[in-house]
Amino acid sequence: METNPVVRDKKKVVGAGWFSVFSCLVSIALLLPLSLGVLIPLGVLYKIKNFCFRPKVTQSVSLIVDDQVEIKPKESRTYDVVLYGATGYTGQLVAKYLAQNKEITWAIAGRRKPALEAVRNSLVSINPALSTLHIFEADSETPETLHAMIADTRVVITTAGPFDKYGTPVVALCAQYGTSYCDITGETNWVRKMIDKYDDLAKKTGAKIVHFCGHDCIPWDLSVYEMSSQLQKQGENLSSVAFYDEMRGAPSGGTIDTLFHSLENLSPPKSALGFDPLLKSKEGTKSTYTTSISVPKFVTYSREHGAWVWTWVMAMVMANCIRRSNSVNGYNSKLKYVEYLVFPSFSYGLTYFLTNITFGCALLSPPATWVLKKLLPAPGQGPTEKQLSEGYLNLTGYGHGDKGTKIKTRMYCNCDPGYKATASMLAEAGLCLALNDSELESEGGVFTPATCLKHVLLKRLVRAGVVEFDVVVEEKKKK
Repeated sequence: METNPVVRDKKKVVGAGWFSVFSCLVSIALLLPLSLGVLIPLGVLYKIKNFCFRPKVTQSVSLIVDDQVEIKPKESRTYDVVLYGATGYTGQLVAKYLAQNKEITWAIAGRRKPALEAVRNSLVSINPALSTLHIFEADSETPETLHAMIADTRVVITTAGPFDKYGTPVVALCAQYGTSYCDITGETNWVRKMIDKYDDLAKKTGAKIVHFCGHDCIPWDLSVYEMSSQLQKQGENLSSVAFYDEMRGAPSGGTIDTLFHSLENLSPPKSALGFDPLLKSKEGTKSTYTTSISVPKFVTYSREHGAWVWTWVMAMVMANCIRRSNSVNGYNSKLKYVEYLVFPSFSYGLTYFLTNITFGCALLSPPATWVLKKLLPAPGQGPTEKQLSEGYLNLTGYGHGDKGTKIKTRMYCNCDPGYKATASMLAEAGLCLALNDSELESEGGVFTPATCLKHVLLKRLVRAGVVEFDVVVEEKKKK
């Protein structure tokens, strides 16, 4: 495929030099004693208490899916896209992006009509025709309110998380009505549940349920897909992948809320399949295409990329998305995957290492967690306009073929990746499902971007200016 070359120089990560050395020394002096002397002991005591006095787990929403429901043909449905969760921080960014598209008939949905009306009013300055944009009052905690919205659209786009709390009824009903769906979840265990429960139903109705359609995990997932596609043209299979992440962004309250919820649900759910649902093949059996994931233990120097690196906190989410894609697309029966965050110096990397270890310990300690919830952004809050414009993602990937060919990819986003780029990526994924459905090779089922949207989505993202992407195939090394 033709793609725009990455023309911008990499933005340098701030923090190198004497300031990072000073920060490193402060981190060693303060964070290590805090973690070892206070947070870890408190976390251990909390885990012991929970183990001895386990609370009963209750199901907040009981949803019965009716296989016999009458499904309205897609071509007869009123809307191309419905945006659910339009009043949230990311949801409003998605709404602004969709407002610029005059090809589609769409609507917004959420729990509170006054808030939805305020969002609609804010869109009129972008497109005056949106003064009559339809509103659905819908709440996933009351599933019967979702039917009208899902039954009369071709695609549901949703930003309403944590998805493990609010997403299941939406997926279940989309699978039931044959309505395609995409979200921005990074909650891998919840995705496992959706594959386990609704993949077969979605195949039956033709619903394309596509998870991981934001910054988690489109850049990584599509880059691996393109690596594999290019190597197959060389007569090779992709055998290993290494990513080097350079980024700047700020958190939102929704992300923080999801993080706290996920920490309470770390154990993978039991699957009726008898194996990890991420490994479910197209045929419904356990895939023979597996992915081994390496997690760097400490800050190290990468000769391949020429930089100091360590793991990124979200690396396992990306890796599990690619694990799922490999299981379906069949890149390699033993694909190797590793991901690094790039630092300008060792001292900067060590500071990051100590800070994240301390933060991780704090998340496992109830008193510290209570304080963090008070200090960190609340749901609905997020980066400022300045932070959104100053953020970026520069993603470099190195892939190796099983016959010696090396391939390099670079993807660049010139804005905050976690929210502004995520909103654009999610919107384009939804538009891809709505407007390019005939170009997609997949039928129904529960997917990742690379197993359903593939190069069709990448073309849309490049054409819209959401990302710049470049892929270079290097010559084989002579033996």
